[in-house]
Amino acid sequence: MALLLVLLLPRDGMRPPARPNVRQILAAYTSIRHHRPTLCLFGGNLLGCAGQFVALTYLAVFLHERHALNTREVGWVYLVAGLGGLLGNWLAGGRLGADPRSMMIATRLLGGSAVAAALTLSLPVLAAVGLLWVSMVLYTPSVVATALVLTSESSVGRATRLALNFAAAGLGQGLGGAVGGVALVLGGWAAVGGCSFTLLVAAAVLAWWSRPSEKVAPALAVA
Repeated sequence: MALLLVLLLPRDGMRPPARPNVRQILAAYTSIRHHRPTLCLFGGNLLGCAGQFVALTYLAVFLHERHALNTREVGWVYLVAGLGGLLGNWLAGGRLGADPRSMMIATRLLGGSAVAAALTLSLPVLAAVGLLWVSMVLYTPSVVATALVLTSESSVGRATRLALNFAAAGLGQGLGGAVGGVALVLGGWAAVGGCSFTLLVAAAVLAWWSRPSEKVAPALAVA
């Protein structure tokens, strides 16, 4: 991986040396705190990752308990799921990524529906795995789209936004695992599917609400 990064990424240009300024660093966070679209994107990314990991954290348990798959078969499912994430990234770089915000909304709604159907309905193993694979294909474009919108539409520091966005994703993954565990104990797999769907729908709503106001949008377009 390190070799690929060396070969593919261009070298950074020379930058004038500067001392870290704590006041300037904190000022970037202050700007974010008062910028509604950015906060909505952070919240949507957190809830979207939580909704996906509500189910993904317990995928092996689900496949073993519901469909009696053994360790080797579960391993193959994880391999296929990983390839689905790769396909999702590829799709996000094509026509699917023409409108990142619409892609965020659509992939989260469809992904949540796929997870909920796989966990709540009495389906054959191939159908359930297929729906979970679809959810993985749709998950990665939403992550890519969030980063694209953050770097193209927001009016505050790009590095700060991306750092907080990754922090929100990590927090969402941990939160999803915790929520999924509680749901599994209290309501079984149907509750896990319902929580996943609810969180992903909430993430789609925040993505829709993150649209810049009409007064701000022209200034950002000119910039």
